[in-house]
Amino acid sequence: MSEPQTYKLMAPTLRIKYVLSVYGGVLAVALLLLGTVAIGAGVNTYLNPPVEETPSEEFDVQTFSLETTHSAEVQAGSELRDPGETLEEQPVYLMNETPELQLQTAIELPEDRSVEVVQRSTMQYEIIFDGEVFWEDERLLTAEDSTVEDGELTINTTVSMTDVRDELGRIDAASGGIGSVSVELVIAVEYDSPAEGDETYSGELNTAAPVEFIDEGYYISEELTDSETQSQTRPGETREQAPDMTLVGLLTGSGLVFLILGGVVGFWSRRAEVEALELDVMREQYSEWISKGEFPVDAHSEYIYISSIKDLVDIAIDTRNRVIYDESIEAYGVVTDEVVFYHAADRDSVRAWLGSL
Repeated sequence: MSEPQTYKLMAPTLRIKYVLSVYGGVLAVALLLLGTVAIGAGVNTYLNPPVEETPSEEFDVQTFSLETTHSAEVQAGSELRDPGETLEEQPVYLMNETPELQLQTAIELPEDRSVEVVQRSTMQYEIIFDGEVFWEDERLLTAEDSTVEDGELTINTTVSMTDVRDELGRIDAASGGIGSVSVELVIAVEYDSPAEGDETYSGELNTAAPVEFIDEGYYISEELTDSETQSQTRPGETREQAPDMTLVGLLTGSGLVFLILGGVVGFWSRRAEVEALELDVMREQYSEWISKGEFPVDAHSEYIYISSIKDLVDIAIDTRNRVIYDESIEAYGVVTDEVVFYHAADRDSVRAWLGSL
């Protein structure tokens, strides 16, 4: 049996009706679900607007620092230097030239408030045996209490290095040479500074460096500096912003449209006559082999029902006939010498009509 070789394109309207009639239920459910989700998203967007979180903020920041520098004035001239010459930050000082060491401690404080300061400079003596300190003592060099208004305080101290060396010798003699005797220069500053909210920043700056004696010289082996910063922290805030009404409207509006479309599609698909639409589709598809006319009636002919238009068209092609479509009874037929092949959506009605003839 030969097959039709060409097909007429189905009309777009008929194609849409047929697809909706077959898949309308599934499409309606999908549209209803999509509409429900969209409306739910819109409601959620309205009820849960975006939240802006501001970070914590540091405020009333105050910095405190100290730096101690050293210098010495040449008191006894030598082949190396002249009397009265000032030496600053030397890696080593000669005892016979500079028996006194000048210490200058510069303290930096907040400028916009009165800060209470207590400064102490000491020489810390220790005897160490087997890596542990078993004796220690200190000698006060300077002690000063001040109220600083302009953020700066400078304290000058003169240290007799001859006395320090002699003190080391006395301590060493008193210990009988057991352990090692050392000395360290210690600078300490305590402060109390007013802060916002009736608060007070209290703290202490400390710095220390060993004082070393070698033959006829001495030196301070480390820098003498320290600093710290104090502040208060204001916690961050959580601010609820206004909901995005444009997005809310878009989501809810789209949801309503989907719900309406889903309802319309579902209603139409339940009322659509699928078999009739399938018949229309087949007639449209094979219209090239179908002609409108009067259904053949012949009492001597045998009538055989064919289950589809496609099969009926195949018979027409094999027998070199055309398919006759009678609109009055909505039946299709192919006439041969003794047999009439036919197809109709309402098979029983056509049979009854033929029987009444």
